[in-house]
Amino acid sequence: MQEPQPVYRSTWIHLAATAICSVFIVTFLYMVLDPQGFEGWSFGAILGFSSFSFLFVLPLGIWALCLALTKEPLLIVGTDFLELYSYFFPKKKLLRMEAREIQNVDTNASKNNERTDLIFFLTDEAYERFNSLKIWRRRDPKIKAVFWTFTNTQLSQAQAVTLIRNQLSLLSQAPEDPYEPA
Repeated sequence: MQEPQPVYRSTWIHLAATAICSVFIVTFLYMVLDPQGFEGWSFGAILGFSSFSFLFVLPLGIWALCLALTKEPLLIVGTDFLELYSYFFPKKKLLRMEAREIQNVDTNASKNNERTDLIFFLTDEAYERFNSLKIWRRRDPKIKAVFWTFTNTQLSQAQAVTLIRNQLSLLSQAPEDPYEPA
């Protein structure tokens, strides 16, 4: 029996976001410490820039660093289950789907599409149970598919589709896929 395969967030993308936020904060601190740093700025501009720096940029940088350093997976693919975790809150498990509930999986990631979703084609019963959850970016009742945003991970969308299909043995029972194949 194969071990469950975790899919992790991309460390480098989140470290890059942290670096960008750090540059912004260092620039702000340099301006504060330089005698001519805020020369010519109005009080409102200084207050707005300071508020933006400490109420938005600093928390965003800390959050990006936490995502970069987390060891929690975004997705776990077992031989008979699939677990989805929150992108923003790494320890929060959103959903566990059994292999029998998933007919196929695909992605809409291509050169002409800015969306990077994993598309889960579900059985009728599973679609009725899961489609009302707020975790899906989009739902398609005609083909019983739900779209889950899958971005900034260590695997590409096509690699994730291949991993899921291989782990859950979905190739033999795949339904007609109206979307561009992975």
